Amino acid sequence: MRLFIKNKTPAQETAGGGKLNLLLSGFSRQDIVPVDDIVRSIDLLPGFHLEGLREIAYLPRRAARGRRRRARGLEV
Repeated sequence: MRLFIKNKTPAQETAGGGKLNLLLSGFSRQDIVPVDDIVRSIDLLPGFHLEGLREIAYLPRRAARGRRRRARGLEV
């Protein structure tokens, strides 16, 4: 497991902002997007968009099931 310290946005600098512990799980099992790109993208989000979020999980089986359901015209 790696530890990444999120950069503060200008709005967070003035407002203070608490500590964020966010788990990214399963992303190392895919090779479409480098994990570092995912981390950098999350880092760009303002902290208030991430408040209350504890985990972002890559679930390939669930994504595949959703694609099959959409292909049949069913809702996910």
